[in-house]
Amino acid sequence: MSLKTQIISIFFSGLYGVLLSFLITINYKFLFQSKKTIKIIGNILFSLDMALLYFISMKKINNAMIHPLFYLLIFLGYLLTYRKIQKIMSRFQKSP
Repeated sequence: MSLKTQIISIFFSGLYGVLLSFLITINYKFLFQSKKTIKIIGNILFSLDMALLYFISMKKINNAMIHPLFYLLIFLGYLLTYRKIQKIMSRFQKSP
C-alpha cells in the first residue's frame, strides 16, 4: 500500500469515527421511543450497516486492506466528537 493510500485511509477512518458518533447518537434517541423487538432489530441492522459501509468504503480506497491502526482511529474520532455531538443534539430536544 502506498503512502498516499495509507494517509487517505487514516483520514477516512478518523472521519468515519466522527460520522459513527453522530449516527449512534441519533440511533440512541430513536431506540428509546420504540418497542423492544424494534430496538433489537434496529440495533442489529444499524451495526451491520455501519460495518458494511466501512468495509465497502475501504475496499474502494485501498482494496480492503484493514490495519489495526484504522480501528484505533475510528475509536479516537468517536471519542473526540462524542461530547460535542451530545451537546449539539441536546439543543434540538424538546423541553418539557
